[in-house]
Amino acid sequence: MRPKHRGSYLLFFILAIIAVILNLTLLLNFLCFSHPVKADILVVEGWLTGNALGEAKNEFLKNHYQYVITTGFPNHDGYCMACNGKIVFDFRKKVAASSDSIYLVTLLARGTKAEAEYPHFRIHADSIELGESFTGPRMSGFHYQVKLESPPDIIRVDYDNDSFTAFRDRNLYIYSISVNNKTLSANNKEVNYFRQKNGVYVLFEQLSHSRAISVANVLINAGLPDSLVKPVESIYKVKSKTYTTALDVKKWMLRNDNQKRHSITILTLGCHARRSYLSYKKAFGDSAYIGVISVPDAEISSSNWFISFNGWKTILYETVGLLYLCIFV
Repeated sequence: MRPKHRGSYLLFFILAIIAVILNLTLLLNFLCFSHPVKADILVVEGWLTGNALGEAKNEFLKNHYQYVITTGFPNHDGYCMACNGKIVFDFRKKVAASSDSIYLVTLLARGTKAEAEYPHFRIHADSIELGESFTGPRMSGFHYQVKLESPPDIIRVDYDNDSFTAFRDRNLYIYSISVNNKTLSANNKEVNYFRQKNGVYVLFEQLSHSRAISVANVLINAGLPDSLVKPVESIYKVKSKTYTTALDVKKWMLRNDNQKRHSITILTLGCHARRSYLSYKKAFGDSAYIGVISVPDAEISSSNWFISFNGWKTILYETVGLLYLCIFV
């Protein structure tokens, strides 16, 4: 191949890549769809975390909704510690006394990397520090042995190196802790997550088995009246999770709200918005006005999506999901 031909092929390849990026950026903007309406019900999707839930609280207070519905399925993928803080497992009266006073503690955890570093944690049994470590990208077991006069009441994990950039977010994912083979999963009411505020640990969330309840607890702890926060749990998936939650919200409203016609705004994140909007439109038909608010996603935006595998994957995943919804639902 002549050098000038190689240069032509290289130029063609570069132009093709640029064309793909430009077209996928247009597709991303299409997926990140906002269509707010004057609504009386706010629906907050249960997989949201962090800043998106802060936006949900602000939206609820600003526009005076009658109540907020939180949606979600049971938790199966651990608990995301998105900020520095501590997660506390209550083992009181759950572990039998050991004959040799030796207790084996195992933490299952993983993390996401930012600024070339994974999450760092310290783990304690009551007041005794068992050790410290950095996680990796895959779920792993961290094993510790301690000699105590009696079974530990509390196992605590402190997350202390949270960081994020325009393109990466360092988060610690906790799956479970076991003491002498007695296991508590992270997602249950025996576990509490505390965040630091002005140098003091403040309860952020009592964990639960369902994302619908977890998000409801976050909003209540943030100051929304508990009587106005309605968790609606989904169990059995019908075609897609988002469509299933829409159907379950409709069923809940038919049982619990006598008003014949509602206007509903769904609050979601980034490029999932178009799929959420269409799912609720299909589930409710003409029985409700549907709007959607897409909270900006700092990790996947028009300026940075193409530099990470997760950006490419998310756009393609949401596009396939939208096509499936259009064709099969």
